[in-house]
Amino acid sequence: MAPSNVVVALSAATGVAVTVMVLRSRAAAARKAKKNPPVDTGAGIPEDQVCKQGFKPSLVPKDLDMIIIGSGVSGLMTACLMAKQGKTVLVLEQHDQAGGNLHTFEEQGWEFDTGLHYVGNMGPKSNSRRLVDYCCDGTVDWAPMSSVYDTAVFRSEEVQRNMTASVREEYRMRSDEGARGVAADMKKWFPGEEKAIDEYFRLCREATRGSKSILIRNMLPRPLSWLFGWMFDSSLKLFYKTTEEVLSSLTKNRKLIGVMTYMWGDYGEPPSRSAFGIHALLQTHYCPRGAYYPVGGPTVLSRAMVRTIEKRGGKVLARAAVESITVSRGGYVTGVTMKSGDVLTASTVVSTVGITQTYSKLLPAAHQWRVRHELRKIPSLRSDMTLSSLFVGIRGGPPMPATNTWVLPSYDHDGELGKLREDPLHDRTVMFISFASAKDPTYAARHPGLQTCQVCAPSFYPAVEKYADKRVKKRGAEYEAYKQVLKLQMLKGLLREFPELEGRIGYTDVGTAVTNDYYLGTTRGAIYGLPHTPERFRSKWLRARTPIGGLFLSGQDVLFCGIIGAAYAAVLTSCSMSWNFLVGKGKDLLV
Repeated sequence: MAPSNVVVALSAATGVAVTVMVLRSRAAAARKAKKNPPVDTGAGIPEDQVCKQGFKPSLVPKDLDMIIIGSGVSGLMTACLMAKQGKTVLVLEQHDQAGGNLHTFEEQGWEFDTGLHYVGNMGPKSNSRRLVDYCCDGTVDWAPMSSVYDTAVFRSEEVQRNMTASVREEYRMRSDEGARGVAADMKKWFPGEEKAIDEYFRLCREATRGSKSILIRNMLPRPLSWLFGWMFDSSLKLFYKTTEEVLSSLTKNRKLIGVMTYMWGDYGEPPSRSAFGIHALLQTHYCPRGAYYPVGGPTVLSRAMVRTIEKRGGKVLARAAVESITVSRGGYVTGVTMKSGDVLTASTVVSTVGITQTYSKLLPAAHQWRVRHELRKIPSLRSDMTLSSLFVGIRGGPPMPATNTWVLPSYDHDGELGKLREDPLHDRTVMFISFASAKDPTYAARHPGLQTCQVCAPSFYPAVEKYADKRVKKRGAEYEAYKQVLKLQMLKGLLREFPELEGRIGYTDVGTAVTNDYYLGTTRGAIYGLPHTPERFRSKWLRARTPIGGLFLSGQDVLFCGIIGAAYAAVLTSCSMSWNFLVGKGKDLLV
């Protein structure tokens, strides 16, 4: 048969298969809707308790279609998308409140966010806004941040007249003129580098267009996924090169490269390790249309999505730790077993807690041979990079800036990270400083006279690994001493940038990699999931559909890190599970 005839035959067969699946899915949904009209399972729950409903077997809806493990952005959005397809969905969260990185907490009157610091491209007509509005039933508003969304401060040391002097250089990233404005500023900062800067932004746009190929490849069934990857692999060439590799081919100016990559902490890998594609996505995420913050704080997102799910007969339960995924002898999921001993049944299970946790801890040992290929590959992708956080409560004074501040000890990000690896308490490290209270226009009314700040700094898991098995808040004097040193170092850096805070700090606390594992369910503190390296993006086995029938993955490991990366991972997983969704709402949300 001629190649063209083969293509026609395959296309026709695929079309017939899709049509049959869609018709069956619609017929099943219609039968279910007629038989079991949805009941609002959250009726009467107070707003401040929506995300804190504890697990009880009596609260589990009957005739579950799907169980989702993990209630972060991807878990809640997958549940919303499927609930709107008529599925009865149960979301299980091990922490005491749902939301993952969307959750906030209060201490002594201050309210702190944890993982959402800014989101790009959330204007009224953007694709990301349409997706969030759909999952939240249009109930969440977004406040634009300052046109200067990031300020990169380089505090390097130079030898002048036989003395070491500290040099401060500042670069403001603004969105009021889009990517052209950022490019124009870079040309002013680095005259003579115009050609390199233009080519840099061109490659960023090219990589962003190519990112759609990853979404499609990771969504398709395995045979079609491999075929698609073979046909369109060239569109991912910039994901197969490191950021350092691409930028060093454009310019030899190390200062320029340092400024271009100031926000490497947003994706967790320095230029020598990160894929240029993920760097390009971040660059094109903020500068064209600016950054936004949810009005009312990140918790309004999780509450809105829980309401969406429960209005349609689903349920979101906290303090609901899963012991294992149950699998039949034939290799199909049958539900989950809770740590409480309760057994819940469903023909579909979605895990959003990361591929490492899912395959090595939740999947029974008797069935791990089914994912032996994946288990062999995971260790080669693991990274020890993580983040430590300082939470600061501020009393009184004028409003702090809504702009994020990145403080970098030099233009050599890899070199500075190497020093930190050698000395975990190295006192000159990268810091990300965010004032959430300045970004939320309702914060002052809800917490009069108070402001908050979060400082994030890179760290390595081995520095705290020996404390991992100890009880939270009772990890011992040595761990507390380690946290105290971290706190003083980060406070010193904060006050150096914002001396007006001296004498106004009323509360401080520090979180480390083991804190991330306890509260967020991460693996080795890796808040960004598997590292975003070229090797990761070459791994075609990182897909939503798994070798276990009825078991799907979602979250950062199947697409990209960040709030929007996790959101589109939910769309990817939903398309993988439901052809009806793919050819309907899924297609609309992806276009």
